[in-house]
Amino acid sequence: MARRIKQAGAVIAVMLIAACALGNDKGEKPRDVLHDGSRISPQLLAAGADPWIMKRGNFYYSVESLGDSVALRRSAALSSIAAAERQIIHLKTGDTAHKVGDFWAPELHYLDGSWHIYVAGKRSGDDIHRMYVLSNPADNPSLGHWKFEELGGMDDKFAIDGTVVENNTGRYFVWSGWEGYTNVQQNLYIAHMVSPTQVKSEKILISRPEFSWETVGSPKVNEGPTAITVGKTVNLAYSASGSWTDSYCIGVLTAPVDADLAAPGSWAKQSEPVLASGNGVVAPGHNSFVSTQDGNVYMIYHAARYSGSGWDRAVRYQKVSFDSAGVLQAAEPVSGAALAPIPMGDPPRVRMVASDVVQKSKKLVITKDSKALGGQALAGFEHFDDTAVWNIDIPHHGTYAIFVWARPTDLVKEAKASQDLALIRVTVNGEQTDRDIELPQSQDYQPAVLTLQLRAGQQRIGVSADAPLSPLLISAIELTPSRS
Repeated sequence: MARRIKQAGAVIAVMLIAACALGNDKGEKPRDVLHDGSRISPQLLAAGADPWIMKRGNFYYSVESLGDSVALRRSAALSSIAAAERQIIHLKTGDTAHKVGDFWAPELHYLDGSWHIYVAGKRSGDDIHRMYVLSNPADNPSLGHWKFEELGGMDDKFAIDGTVVENNTGRYFVWSGWEGYTNVQQNLYIAHMVSPTQVKSEKILISRPEFSWETVGSPKVNEGPTAITVGKTVNLAYSASGSWTDSYCIGVLTAPVDADLAAPGSWAKQSEPVLASGNGVVAPGHNSFVSTQDGNVYMIYHAARYSGSGWDRAVRYQKVSFDSAGVLQAAEPVSGAALAPIPMGDPPRVRMVASDVVQKSKKLVITKDSKALGGQALAGFEHFDDTAVWNIDIPHHGTYAIFVWARPTDLVKEAKASQDLALIRVTVNGEQTDRDIELPQSQDYQPAVLTLQLRAGQQRIGVSADAPLSPLLISAIELTPSRS
C-alpha cells in the first residue's frame, strides 16, 4: 500500500505545465512536436486488468474489481480517467455461509432506464465463479442504491466475463464458461435475456478455442467477450489463449445485425487475431470499446507490464477501424513510446520533458533512452532526496491531474507483491503533497497519476522517488485540467 504522508500545505502539483499548453489562451502554437499536448501516450493506467469503460451523456464511466469490492470512476475526459476519484460501490456481502466476493471483470451497462453491473463472484466455500448483477435506478451511478443478486436463469457451472449484446433481433447475454463441472476449457456461450437481471435457461455454444493462437496454455481459453455494432455487423471481440501467457490476444466473431444471435450459425470467427503482441506490447487482451463525440472508436485493453509478467498488467487504449461492412479490422498495438492524437473532447496536456528541468540533485543526470519521450530521461531517482524541479505557469486556479512518466532502470521480474512498488512524491513550491503515488515494475514508462488544486501563476513542481529495487528513470511530467 502507498505510504501516507501528512498534508503539507500545497496540494500536489505534479501536474506539469498547466499553463503553457493547457489553456493556451493567447493562441500560441506548441513549441514543437514533443511539447504538443494534443498528442499523448496510449497508456491509461499503470496497473489494472479487465478494463471496462463506457460513455453516457457527458461522462465516461469505468468499473473495476478490487478483489472483494467493485469500484466506479467517472470522468469527462477519457484520457484522464485514471485521475478520477475511485468510489467503492459494492463490498463482499451476504450471510456467513453465502458471502460473495473475489469479484472478477465487472461490466457497466445502462439498460431499460437503470444501471447494471455484471460481475463474476465466488460464494464462501465455493470453488468456482458464477455471474451476478448489481442494479441501480439512479440517473448518476455514483449515487443511489445498488441491489446485488445472482443473475437469474444461469446454470450452476463456472461462468465469468458476462456481457450484453444487442441487435435488431433482441438482447442477449454472452459469457465465458465450462461445458461441465471440470476445467477442461473455457468456451463462449449465449442466451436470450428476459430482463436485465434474468436470462433464458437455454445455454448455447458460439465459440470454442480452435486456432493455434487460441490454444496456447492449458486449459484452453476463450473469454472476455465484448460487443460493438457498426453498420451491418455485430462484432464480438474476445480474448484467447491463457491470460497468464505472453500469447494472450484478441479475436473477433461477427454476425449480421439482423441475425438471431442465439443461432450458432449466425456467427463467423475470423481466422487471425485482431490484436496480438507487437511493437513492444505483450499479451493484449480483455478489451472494451468506447466511442468519442467525433465517432471514433477506441479499444480499451490490458497488456502485460513485461514479458512473463502474467497477470501483472497495465491498461492501454488505441483507436480502431472498421471496413465498409462494419467489421473490426486487425491492428498492431501502439508502442508505449509513441504519441497519438488525444481523444476528441479531452483537454490537451502541458508536457515538460527531461531537458526542461530547472533544478536537480547532483546525482540525477540526463541520459539517452529510446523508450523516453524525445529520447532522453532523467536517471538516478532512488531516494526521496533525489529531486528534480520544473517551473510551470498555471493559467487558472483549479483542479488538475498530474502524470509523472517513469520506469525502473533495470526490470526486476522476480519482485512480488508490494516489493515491486516504487513510490513517487510530488511537491509544490517545496511543500509536500498528502500522499505518494505507487508505481509497479514495468518495461515501459507508466503514468503515476495524482489530482490536486493548483493556484494560478508560476509554480515549482518537484518530483522525487523511493525506488528500492532499481533507480527510476523519469521521461516527462504532464498536466491537464481535471473534469471528473
